[in-house]
Amino acid sequence: MKGLKRAFIAELLKLKHSNAIWVSFAAFALGPIMGCLIIIILQNPILTHKLGIISAKAAILTFSADWNSYFSFLSQVVGFGGIIVFGFVASYIFGREYVDRTVRDLLSLPVSRDKILNAKFFVYFVWCSGLTISNLILGLLIGRALNLTVGSMEFSMKASRPILSPLY
Repeated sequence: MKGLKRAFIAELLKLKHSNAIWVSFAAFALGPIMGCLIIIILQNPILTHKLGIISAKAAILTFSADWNSYFSFLSQVVGFGGIIVFGFVASYIFGREYVDRTVRDLLSLPVSRDKILNAKFFVYFVWCSGLTISNLILGLLIGRALNLTVGSMEFSMKASRPILSPLY
């Protein structure tokens, strides 16, 4: 257990000095922001004529300006964007050893390769969980700022389940 803890701390230290974590959070935050833009267009039909192609996209989506539609959009963002961003995260975590030319050092460390691999998977899980939870929190803040129709807390928890599905 001590080797796994050390390998996990080493992986976290590598991320501490990396810009990739902030880039991934910024890329994943584009989904709720685009959802915000679509909801603003749906709330203000006057903007529909001025924005052109963006308003046409909003009309195709058949959404309404409520929490259910916004959570539906966010779950699609996590589903589709998660494939891309989570794949980037995995390739970054595992490919970094080759870029930094430290892959040879992994064989000579006093920690077994299994523990190093498990530490990398645990960092991957924590990173992707953080991305998903930040997406939900940002979506809740944006939805609150847009004054979407208020539902019950039970509805909010039920609607947020598809967004958090990668964590299950």
